Amino acid sequence: MIAHAVHLLLFTCLGMLMGATYLAALAFNVRLYCEGRSKTLGVSIHILRLLGTAVGFGLIALAGAMPLLLSLLGFQLVDPLMLGSAKLWARFA
Repeated sequence: MIAHAVHLLLFTCLGMLMGATYLAALAFNVRLYCEGRSKTLGVSIHILRLLGTAVGFGLIALAGAMPLLLSLLGFQLVDPLMLGSAKLWARFA
């Protein structure tokens, strides 16, 4: 029973890691577009970000429906956590 709970928690953490990576790549991508630097680099990072997420969730789906749903939950939980910390740091800057 405990091993099963740890297994499911692992997939939630994996989803959170994927979400954090996705948002970090998104922030870098926005910075590239706003600064007007290399558009080919921006487009390639955009494509890699989307493909990486799709492949990650596709591999997790091989483990079953519950790991996929928990990883999606973790992916979605990261967004407000990262935005909340960004707003907090912006107050001190």
